[in-house]
Amino acid sequence: LYSKPQTLNPKPYTSNPLLIPLQMALSSEGLLYGWGAGDSGQLGLEDGRSSLVPAKVPFAKAVLDVACGVWHTLALTDEGQIGKQGVVWAFGRGANGELGLGDYQNRFNPSVVSGDLSGKRVKRISAGGWNSVALTDKGEIFCWGHNQYGQLACKGKALLEPRKVHIVETVGVRKEEVKAVGVSCGAAHMAAVSESGDVYTWGRCDRGQLGLGYVQQMVHVPGLVIGLRVPSRSLIWLATL
Repeated sequence: LYSKPQTLNPKPYTSNPLLIPLQMALSSEGLLYGWGAGDSGQLGLEDGRSSLVPAKVPFAKAVLDVACGVWHTLALTDEGQIGKQGVVWAFGRGANGELGLGDYQNRFNPSVVSGDLSGKRVKRISAGGWNSVALTDKGEIFCWGHNQYGQLACKGKALLEPRKVHIVETVGVRKEEVKAVGVSCGAAHMAAVSESGDVYTWGRCDRGQLGLGYVQQMVHVPGLVIGLRVPSRSLIWLATL
């Protein structure tokens, strides 16, 4: 199947813990492999086929990170060599705008996510149920896709292209925008970690999954989780619905 064995690079599982009908694996050489259902293009194979064994996803550059939604996949490539932040690619089902490509169409080939991400250097990606998020090297968060529960930190049903999320904290009498060092998606909510280690959450909160001390159907303004602080540069990993 392969010209030589590939060593997979162990890393924390970045995909949303739903019943996702596909798997992705990233090798230490930056090669991306996928298997499982591919009928919506989520394996990145041009013919939209499914695969019972790992199939190489065609990328000209090394892949740094990968994240799976329910029916879509995000990949982050480098800009010349492994270890540098790069650009975001999306493929799979686009029925809820989760690909960020400006429409609701499926993509069977990996396509670059641009819009407000153009010219940005992304260092982290995460995929929710039907939405996506990217974190840049400047601490900016960009979201797109389904927005039924305010998980994109704005009002409206969906965003077809990336839009910046504004997290504001009060410092004395001033309001300052928060820079993030980590971000992650749940099925319909999100969390971000600030430079100071504060955790902010937004989106679906009907089961109290935001940790804000109350139950509410949707929260579209990022809220501070009181009493929780994580070490600097740490990431939040969501594993809830």
